[in-house]
Amino acid sequence: MNKQIWIGFAEVHPLPGCKLLEEAKGAYVHVMAWADSAEQFQKMARLRAADLSLEIVELRDTHPWSIRNSADELRAEFFEMETRIRTDVRSVAFGRFHAWLKDQPVPQS
Repeated sequence: MNKQIWIGFAEVHPLPGCKLLEEAKGAYVHVMAWADSAEQFQKMARLRAADLSLEIVELRDTHPWSIRNSADELRAEFFEMETRIRTDVRSVAFGRFHAWLKDQPVPQS
């Protein structure tokens, strides 16, 4: 299979030592990476999250960027993420983290 850019919506929780989310219990964030399958995308996203002392609890709405790009109302954030990874097929980009301090309902991606 050929690699293409994938995008998904993740719920992340901080691991011990995580400074990125400070006092937050978790966050929602869009994730983008090059992959040749949904499984490889999920694996790459989880590995990069672990590098940031984050655990991906759920990764949903995963699609090739080419499908999402033509189907959704797009946010500038997505194009910024695409620009960051466009020339490096090994990179993973996270969008803006939407953190919470206590239990909250799951937002729509």
